[in-house]
This record gives sequence, structure tokens and C-alpha cells, in this order.
Amino acid sequence: MAQIEGISTVMDKVVGSKPVTCPWRTYNDPLLIDVMQLRAKAKAKALTTRRDIPQRTLDALAAFESANNACRYEKMERDRKAREAESAKNKPKKR
Repeated sequence: MAQIEGISTVMDKVVGSKPVTCPWRTYNDPLLIDVMQLRAKAKAKALTTRRDIPQRTLDALAAFESANNACRYEKMERDRKAREAESAKNKPKKR
């Protein structure tokens, strides 16, 4: 459970809210299933119209994309800092 707690803490920092249950359990939620299917259709350019999509699903999609982008940004920042630290460690010291 320490791993889930750690991930929940990072999600709270990055996304702004801490999940109250296991984060992976949400993939069984019907609304998230709809969001993931909508994302897949959009990626495949297979959306025909937005009129048939409930506003609740569109709002959930917007929230998901926002959280996903925040997570990607956080990962890019961690990777950049790790590269900078590695570069500084390997840099020859001046005499």
C-alpha cells in the first residue's frame, strides 16, 4: 500500500487532488470508460459529431486532459532536472 500512497501524494501535488481510492480502480468507472473511448476515437479521427456526447462526458474529458498534461509536464521537469544533475556531475571541474 506504500506504493499507492506515494502515487496518491504525487497526484495530489501535480493534479491538485488526492484520490480517495486506488487510482487504478477508477478505470472501472463508466464515466472514465466513456472518456477513454472518446479520446481513442478523437485520436483515430473517428468522431462524427460532438452533439451526441453528453456535456458531463465532455467536462470529464477536459478534466482528464488537464490532469494528464500536468502529469506529463511534471515528468518532463523531473527528467530535465535529472539530466541537468547528471550533466553537472559529469562536467570537468575547473582548477
